[in-house]
Amino acid sequence: MKATIKATYVGALLLALASGGAYASVDAGRVQFVFGDSKALAANGVERVLKKGDVVHEGDTVITGPSASLQLLMVDDAMVAVRPNSRLRIDTYRFQGKEDGSERGVLHLIKGAFRSITGAIGHTNKKNYKIITDTANIGVRGTDHEPAYLLPSQANVGDPGTYDMVNSGGTYIATPWGRVDVSPNQVGFASSKPGSVPVLLEGVPGFLRATP
Repeated sequence: MKATIKATYVGALLLALASGGAYASVDAGRVQFVFGDSKALAANGVERVLKKGDVVHEGDTVITGPSASLQLLMVDDAMVAVRPNSRLRIDTYRFQGKEDGSERGVLHLIKGAFRSITGAIGHTNKKNYKIITDTANIGVRGTDHEPAYLLPSQANVGDPGTYDMVNSGGTYIATPWGRVDVSPNQVGFASSKPGSVPVLLEGVPGFLRATP
């Protein structure tokens, strides 16, 4: 009997490992719309093509091709529209149906841009929702906004660094060297250069104006 139980346990463990531990994945949202070459890279390295109705999980990196875009409806009813040529990793996204302090949303913008209309996470507990890049953090106050992150290799597009354009609500961009609050119709920018203090730009950069 003990041998049978042990064999069953080992078999289940091997099956879980072979499937990449998908049984333990946390649903973060669902694809509402997809156009072009869009895929998700799971935390275990498994890549899959995304189509309408697919679920994305905590730990997934959403990747769009040069002419692709997609829209996600998150579990807290937030909307995330990922722009072309972008990589967005869902580091943490947990919501149990009510704001009890356990809700968390952390999105890591590796490159590119997206538009976000925030949902329940961060509505009351603002610190529980943030967007990070390799050089800055973006916090929100119930917001429709458009973060972007340009790599040094994209200097032909704009100055490398973290941007955030606010349509409604408000955000802030923070780095170890300072912080700037961003209000509607403003764009904040944190340069990738070490020691740079985040600032408000005088106008909207061309690559953000071109965002549909």
